Amino acid sequence: MSTEAVCVALTVPKEITKHVFKHLDAPDLVNASETCRQWSNYTQEMREGWKEEYAERNEESLFSPD
Repeated sequence: MSTEAVCVALTVPKEITKHVFKHLDAPDLVNASETCRQWSNYTQEMREGWKEEYAERNEESLFSPD
């Protein structure tokens, strides 16, 4: 029997974890991604999408007339 501790959160199915992550705001998603490699991998796609959305929004505001 292994004496290593297992984080209960890492035993939750990937699909459920990703569903929960969809409800996090950007700062909380970044914090979750820094928890462990597995969560970082799960959140990578979402974080990339937010980066693109943020860049597009800021680009639009730079070029929109006041």
